[in-house]
Amino acid sequence: MRIGLEASGGYEVSVIDVLEARGFVVVPFNAQRIRLFAKAKGRLAKNNRGDAHTIAQATARVLHGCWHSSAVISTRWSST
Repeated sequence: MRIGLEASGGYEVSVIDVLEARGFVVVPFNAQRIRLFAKAKGRLAKNNRGDAHTIAQATARVLHGCWHSSAVISTRWSST
């Protein structure tokens, strides 16, 4: 199972570590890139429910760390 989340100034690192330790594949996204992805899909409103939906859509398009279709590039920050 893949879990997508929006990176938030380093706060995501411990969440990613815990989820990965439990066997989940975690796809962290840069907030600006998610916003651009949403805009490309025609979603201009910004709210938590909409953001969650957009992150879920972006996560579904990522295959082994690479975008399955042309969209936005995801990044993975190290915890070092």
